[in-house]
This record gives sequence, C-alpha cells and structure tokens, in this order.
Amino acid sequence: MALNSMVRQINAPRAQCSTCDESNGLHECDECHKRFCHRHLTVHKELLKKFDEQGTQRILQVKQKLIGIEKDSKSQRNNHPLMKKITEWELESTSKIHRIAEETRSKVQQILDENLVEYQNEFRVIKDKLEISQGTHDFKDVDFINWLFQLVELQKKLEAEEPNIKVEIENEHWIPNINVVKTTKNDKEE
Repeated sequence: MALNSMVRQINAPRAQCSTCDESNGLHECDECHKRFCHRHLTVHKELLKKFDEQGTQRILQVKQKLIGIEKDSKSQRNNHPLMKKITEWELESTSKIHRIAEETRSKVQQILDENLVEYQNEFRVIKDKLEISQGTHDFKDVDFINWLFQLVELQKKLEAEEPNIKVEIENEHWIPNINVVKTTKNDKEE
C-alpha cells in the first residue's frame, strides 16, 4: 500500500504557479488562494494593491458625485425636468379649471337672464289682466283670486333659489391625475 501511495504522488500533477509553469517554491495568496512563484506572487500582490487603491478612489468619486447631486437637488429643485413637468401639469390643470368655471358661470348667467325675462313676462301678463279688469270692472271673484294666487307664486319664485337650475360638481377625474412612479432599470429599457 505504501508503494501505491508513492506511485500516486509521483504520478500526481505537481502544483504550478498560476501565472507560469514554475512548480518550485510556490506560495499561496491569502486573498484568492491561488499559488504563485516568488516573482509572480510579488506582481500579484502589487496588482491587488492597485485594485484596492482604484476601488478606494472610485468610492471617493461616487461619494463626491452623490454630494454634488444632493447640493444641486436642494439648490435647483425647480429646474429639474420632472419638477418642470409637474409645474406644467399644474398650470394646464388650473387653466382648464378656470376655463370650465367661466363657461359654467356664463351658462348660469344665461339661464338666470332667461328666467328674469320669463318672470317679467308672467308679471306683465298678470298686471295687464288686473289693470284691464279693474278699469272695466269686468272680473269675477274667481279671476281676482286666480291672479292673486299667480302673483304669490311668482313672488315665491323670485324669493327662492332658481328652481330650474342647479350646479352639480362631479368628483370624477375630469382633471387628468398626476402620479409618481418609481421605475427600475429594466422598465426604462422596455
């Protein structure tokens, strides 16, 4: 059995430097656990040191960029394209509200004017009938009671809110809604 073990050791491939084929005087790197000859171990350690320095430098660069973005964000918030888009939406929506309010006021005023003309015509008809009947003394008690009733009804219309008009406010989204959606890198690529 000892002979078999020795044969396996002789036939087993010898460890070699990860960079060259050197197999004598190998050292294992503590970081990556690869084996190197003395010369290549030194080169490998210098390379790791350089990567470490570059990583530290990259961290500082990213940190400075983040600080710059934070300062810009605070000082130029309203100049950001997304903020401008929100302001544009706000102005358009406000403009639509003002336009709809003016159109609605115009419609209400038109109906109020029509009602006034209608009330004036009703009053004129009642007044004319009363005056003619009083001048000719040709009326019946029933006619007089009927005209008085018509005058009372007209007076109620004048004192009450307009019975044939009301303003309804719809609570649906007649103004386009605005939302903020946080996207991922994959969403932007699609």
